[in-house]
Amino acid sequence: MGPATVALHPADAAERGLAEGDQVLVANETGRLALRLTLAEAVPRGVALSLKGRWPKQEPTGTNVNVLNPGEKADMGECTAVHGIEITIAPVNGAAWETVASA
Repeated sequence: MGPATVALHPADAAERGLAEGDQVLVANETGRLALRLTLAEAVPRGVALSLKGRWPKQEPTGTNVNVLNPGEKADMGECTAVHGIEITIAPVNGAAWETVASA
């Protein structure tokens, strides 16, 4: 399956001094997660894309992207109200945080 990843548009990555394969820290008020960066022209500018579906028990950190989900429920059916969240992304080495949206 390979390492867990987050994808950015190449121009967004370049603006942040990030390159394909970099280890990045994705974080918000709810949690934080180290992921490997991939670049994709198909990802819209201003969006960070990390696919869900990885099992936390099978991850080295014991977590997945759900650690970033605040758990808010919709008013109908109590299903998730989260389909996108705001995150920060930076190199694991601690460079300045940059805010992008996540979908």
